[in-house]
Amino acid sequence: MKILIAAGGSGGHIFPAIALAHELEKQRGATIVFAASRRALDRKILEGTVYKKIFFSINPMPYRLNTKVISFMAKMVY
Repeated sequence: MKILIAAGGSGGHIFPAIALAHELEKQRGATIVFAASRRALDRKILEGTVYKKIFFSINPMPYRLNTKVISFMAKMVY
């Protein structure tokens, strides 16, 4: 069984995801792949694991209508 776990942004999300991955691997023999952001914190935490990792460039959606919305929309297209 292959499982993709998406977590990132803080240790509060990644550490529980790693614990879940250990249990799934131990109990089910699952193959785990992590998807996370390219942020330094995500990379640092996940580099110590044996799991395959995929890092994505993250472009957060702006909360208010302003000039950042134009940049966000342009990045979504590309």
